[in-house]
Amino acid sequence: MLDKQFDILQIEEKWLNFWQDNDIFLVDIESSKTPFCLMLPPPNVTGRLHMGHAFQQTLMDILIRYHRMIGKEVLWQVGTDHAGIATQMLVERQIKNENNLSRFDIGRDKFLEKVWQWKELYAQRIVNQMKRLGTSADWSRLRFTMDTSMSKAVKEAFIYLYKQGYIYKGNRLVNWDPSLMTAVSDLEVVAEEVRGSMWHILYPFTDGPQEAFDSEGNKVTLKGMTIATTRPETMLADGAVCVNPNDKRYKHLVGKYVDLPLCNRTIPVIEDDFVDIEFGTGCVKITGAHDFNDYACAIKHNIPLINIFTLDAKLNENAPKQFFNMDRFNCRKEVVKELKQNNFLVGVDENHKMMQPKSERTGVIVEPMLTNQWFISMKKHNEKGETLSSRALNYFSDREINFIPANWLNTYNQWLNNIQDWCISRQLWWGHQIPAWYDDNGKVYVGYDEDSIRKEYNLSANIKLKQDEDVLDTWFSSGIWTFSTLGYPDNTRELEKFHPTDVLITGFDIIFFWVARMVMMTGVIKNQVPFREVYITGLVRDSDGNKMSKTKGNVIDPLDVIQGIGLEDLISKSTESIYQKDRQEKAAKGIRKMFPEGIQTCGVDSLRFTFCALANTGRDIRFDIKRVMGYRNFTNKVWNAARFVFSYTEDFKLDNNIDYNGVNFKLRPFDQWIINKIVKFTERYHKYIKEYRFDMMSQEVYELIWDHYCDWYLEASKVTLKDQNIPFERKYSTQYILLYTLDCILRLLHPITPFITEEIWASLKGKLNLNYRCLSVAPIPEVNSITLDKEIIENVETTISVIHSIRQIRGDYVISPNKKVDVIIVCNDELKTKLEDFEDLIKDLAKVSSIKYMTSNDKLKNTIVNVINNLQVHVYMHDLIDKEQEIIKINKEIDKNQNNINILKNKLSNNEFISKAKLEIVQKEKDRLKRLDLIQKGLIEQKSKLEQM
Repeated sequence: MLDKQFDILQIEEKWLNFWQDNDIFLVDIESSKTPFCLMLPPPNVTGRLHMGHAFQQTLMDILIRYHRMIGKEVLWQVGTDHAGIATQMLVERQIKNENNLSRFDIGRDKFLEKVWQWKELYAQRIVNQMKRLGTSADWSRLRFTMDTSMSKAVKEAFIYLYKQGYIYKGNRLVNWDPSLMTAVSDLEVVAEEVRGSMWHILYPFTDGPQEAFDSEGNKVTLKGMTIATTRPETMLADGAVCVNPNDKRYKHLVGKYVDLPLCNRTIPVIEDDFVDIEFGTGCVKITGAHDFNDYACAIKHNIPLINIFTLDAKLNENAPKQFFNMDRFNCRKEVVKELKQNNFLVGVDENHKMMQPKSERTGVIVEPMLTNQWFISMKKHNEKGETLSSRALNYFSDREINFIPANWLNTYNQWLNNIQDWCISRQLWWGHQIPAWYDDNGKVYVGYDEDSIRKEYNLSANIKLKQDEDVLDTWFSSGIWTFSTLGYPDNTRELEKFHPTDVLITGFDIIFFWVARMVMMTGVIKNQVPFREVYITGLVRDSDGNKMSKTKGNVIDPLDVIQGIGLEDLISKSTESIYQKDRQEKAAKGIRKMFPEGIQTCGVDSLRFTFCALANTGRDIRFDIKRVMGYRNFTNKVWNAARFVFSYTEDFKLDNNIDYNGVNFKLRPFDQWIINKIVKFTERYHKYIKEYRFDMMSQEVYELIWDHYCDWYLEASKVTLKDQNIPFERKYSTQYILLYTLDCILRLLHPITPFITEEIWASLKGKLNLNYRCLSVAPIPEVNSITLDKEIIENVETTISVIHSIRQIRGDYVISPNKKVDVIIVCNDELKTKLEDFEDLIKDLAKVSSIKYMTSNDKLKNTIVNVINNLQVHVYMHDLIDKEQEIIKINKEIDKNQNNINILKNKLSNNEFISKAKLEIVQKEKDRLKRLDLIQKGLIEQKSKLEQM
């Protein structure tokens, strides 16, 4: 017998240990079962798992447990990512805080030792968190993107792509983080709208003033070309001034030269159609080494690329001497000052809106920098004429891979159709060091190591080689994740059995970072797709729809939801990374509003069920702790249902002479009804899994258990089993179906809530002689073999409707549960005969003293009626309520409710409110109005019934 109260945390610890100690989730690579493989997006070793991780990993585990239970050999490949930039930043900050040293002070080897120590600590913490969520993975196969096998795979992939001509090294413009002193991806740059200044600067003609035309075609005399820029310091690197070839004002000036202010240089006037005639003066400066648009123009017109910045964004020797070694922003001030002093500054707009590119990691303004980097070409064609990107597009158009929901394919296509060559080198120490060596003449050799290179290229020992100091972009190793984790470059049994993988579950925010790159890399290296389906989830936000952010204090640790945390501890934890006092106070206020009593212990199962219920097809997932608390009540309901079943089956023993698979003994009507519910739900259950409709699956399993199983079937069974004179055969069959249906429900529920179902099932399996080590390895129930009578099931549905109608009338008119009511059912003789079989049940469950049947309602008075299809249920009200007083009470409710409706209607018709309020607030008020309208309709209907009584 189960305890009256169950200790959530104790049960979770028990089953976590059981699964691990008994190797429940080990993969049998030689199994003949159909394989199913899912890759975990490897979390970074830079901190703790957040709600987004917990959400996605819950959905993954549901799939893994489901496919294991339908008889497949499943591999959930788990691992962690070294997160090059993020991890290096944190470790650099650590050694700075501890010893006031930089990485350069301690050297590369010592620094990497520190990083590996960090990794060991934080990677294990993340793994423990994943296990805590019930992750049913084979942990013996845990991978890290920089472990020995992965390093081997990364080198092999780089060498292969290099020898195939996809990888090259070139001096090109990249996004540069001057703080980290490394290139960063376009995808790691955040554009932030700011208000700045736009300076208008005169570049005098070398040959003196020139005739030109104004916008109306009138002749004017110009001293020079006037350009507008938000970055005047970069003019020191200008190579040309450019106008649009269709701009009649300046067409005749193309080929002329202007003097570059503050510099002892002249630069040409050129033409290119990338210039917007309508913007500013229609003249732009071309700074090829410090602007991406200018870079393309400079290359096209053979304009010199002049770099004036050092890697830490100070002015180098290519700038005029007076600016040498200045920080870029200090230089800006000095340049503006000298331009003004020398009458080159025409004007300035100090309220100019612009998008400022910042490094996502450091928040530093990114500088376009001309550097020597390694790239993967998106333009190289294979023997079929395909590029990496076109092949990645074809996989989806050929339906070899599908997005779910399908609309994300547009996002994927848009990016790949406009993709540029991928810069894969980073000027970091933490990461996969590029497998390339240089001799003293700068010639490059690519290979596994120095010995293999000397052997391959027949180099003598006196030729010195030095390895490239750069490391690969983290997304390079992540790009080969699906096959590198399975043993590539070796031809392993894992690769043969599990690749391509079945599905990838990830967020829309890394479609570019990861999904597209995996498709490209796997296609060219393995000539395969990495997965067959990509299920894209929404972004987890707080209950008000705000993005979860540490600076807002609305980040929730999944473990705090599972284990519980007091309010003050929650505030302290949530605000520890906020340094501004006003923001701390604002965050604390928000936390007190969201969690006035802190967070109670909810357990893993209720959190998992919440995630499952929230997994809709939208972009945003609103997380509300109240829903978790609601599903904690649901797990209580499941527990109490099991206790009920066990309390009525203590004396039950299996009879070996009975065919339980065919259930060849007589079933009660309610037995057939609940089995039919389980059969129909099981059919939809498989469909929901296939279509990734976790939300609909959870909604229906909730309804099946709470409404159908607990509120109706168990109550009906109680009426049967409490009869002291029940025949043995009927008692036996009722007990068996109680256990049988509980077993079915636990198996269907298990992938969502593994802990409570394991605990209950452990007490159940002995009663049914089930020979599985635990529920995790038991099969999904097959219930289609049972023969059911459709007419009997319909009769049960009618009976339930009658009981529900009586209960509704009792509730509407606040009739005490201690008072039994008299009921008249108006129906035909056929329905009467069917309902008579259920009279005892109706009386028991609806608190009815007597039931009469009539074929007409002509003579009925003093009753309240509910109509159900082809019958009417009347409840006598003669001594239960005071009709006049009830009408007075209802009128008051109607007036009060109408007043609230009028207030809301006025509010929603106020244009000022609609324009200023957040969309979420407006929608909440609209939803509230709908609810009030429904209440009003019900009150009016209730009053009408009373008046007719």
